[in-house]
Amino acid sequence: MNHCYWCSFVCTAHDYRPLHYPPRKEVLGWWCTGEDSNENDILCLMVLAESEDQVKQIVASEWPEAADAEWRFVNRHDPEPPSDRFPLSDWMKPRFHAAAKKARANA
Repeated sequence: MNHCYWCSFVCTAHDYRPLHYPPRKEVLGWWCTGEDSNENDILCLMVLAESEDQVKQIVASEWPEAADAEWRFVNRHDPEPPSDRFPLSDWMKPRFHAAAKKARANA
């Protein structure tokens, strides 16, 4: 059974965008939230996965630099947008809606 995870990693790539737009279906949303002290981008993502290890595999399939990244956190989370600080792009809205609907049905 898939769970929703809220996660973040330090992206050292020059271009912080995923390999595909939109990224694979397990990625409900992603945001660049700022930079660390070395001017590396900080990405936050909401991902559907069975485990923390699978989260990292899914993210690395779209952001290859994540395979060796500094992960800030990987936490289970409700499949709802995290807050107004993280606006939803058009492609994110149906993914969050479907994940939330499935979670309510399984509750």
